[in-house]
Amino acid sequence: ENTETGVAVTYTNTETGEEDQQLTADYCVCNIPLSVLIKLNTNFSQQFTEAMRGVPYAMALRMGAQFNQRFWETEDWIYGGQSFSNIRELGILGYPNNDYLADKGAMLIMYNFGTNAARISSLPYEERAEVALGHMEKIHPQAREHFHSAFSVAWHLEPHALGAWPSYTELTR
Repeated sequence: ENTETGVAVTYTNTETGEEDQQLTADYCVCNIPLSVLIKLNTNFSQQFTEAMRGVPYAMALRMGAQFNQRFWETEDWIYGGQSFSNIRELGILGYPNNDYLADKGAMLIMYNFGTNAARISSLPYEERAEVALGHMEKIHPQAREHFHSAFSVAWHLEPHALGAWPSYTELTR
């Protein structure tokens, strides 16, 4: 909250569970994403609040996977970097730039955005991995035979982010 002499920040002490703890200061540097900040109880001006609400945040989903073999190196001769595809649901593949030719390896098997991220994030985790592997096999046919496990993060569903990044357009300036 803005006060007559500066700012007051009210919080819950996560170590003790005490609620309504308060700090006061001359200023507050706040790095809470606007997508989260607009949900907090504040006394910001109407103009500032409207400006915050006018900033849309991008949807993005990243999925990593563990493989029992680093086939992208041993079979496809890819040592680090990214593969960009025209498979919109798949998006970008990312290859690790370390531990070359190790027995096992993890890589980014899906990085997509917008409505593709929204659709994939609506699926259960197992189905997300199945979609990613199905698309990935078009680039690396051997991926499924070396697959071990996967994990994914949909930034627009993470409660402390609620989006990947501010997505300004001509309409939101």
